[in-house]
Amino acid sequence: MSSGCFWMESKRPRYGAFLLAAVGLSIGNLLIAMGLLAVFGRGLMALFLFWMPIVRDDPLQLEALIRPVVEGLGLELWGLEYRPQKHSALLRVFIDSEEGVSLDDCSAVSEQLSALFDVEDPIPVAYTLEVSSPGLDRVLFEPVQYERYIGRRLKVRLKFPVDGRRRATGTLEAVEDEKIVVDVDGEPFAVPFDAIDRARLVLEVK
Repeated sequence: MSSGCFWMESKRPRYGAFLLAAVGLSIGNLLIAMGLLAVFGRGLMALFLFWMPIVRDDPLQLEALIRPVVEGLGLELWGLEYRPQKHSALLRVFIDSEEGVSLDDCSAVSEQLSALFDVEDPIPVAYTLEVSSPGLDRVLFEPVQYERYIGRRLKVRLKFPVDGRRRATGTLEAVEDEKIVVDVDGEPFAVPFDAIDRARLVLEVK
């Protein structure tokens, strides 16, 4: 079995149920809105639509959809990256396994996610779905993943400056409750988890 794989697929949004796509309503909420329109008129209907929460395009909900599919195939969801733009989006799904990840694994996950997304329609714009193994220079997402790689070199990109830095490269020294500590040129650099935009291992060639 190969140690890595990459599978990419592009999708366009569906426009059939354009009202649901526009306001993020479920069928039940749409029926409630129609009843309000019939009883109280268009004014209250407009107010109702304005205050309805839009639940699509949410990374946490994407993970809730994706995780059962990946785990149902006997694989681990290592993490995902969702990069929305105005008219398009990129969704990267990283899968892992103790036995390694094959091209067939990536293909199977991609096919099942595509079928699920056709039904759930969680991304309101045209999007590209990439399914791959994390690789040797893997991105880290969860504290437990950082703990596995204490002593390894990391590249960290931050959402906002911390101690005047937006980027850092160094050795991961510790993982604490709400932060990591990276040795940068012999100096400890504490980075809160909520400040990390992306952190990945540095590929070491020996």
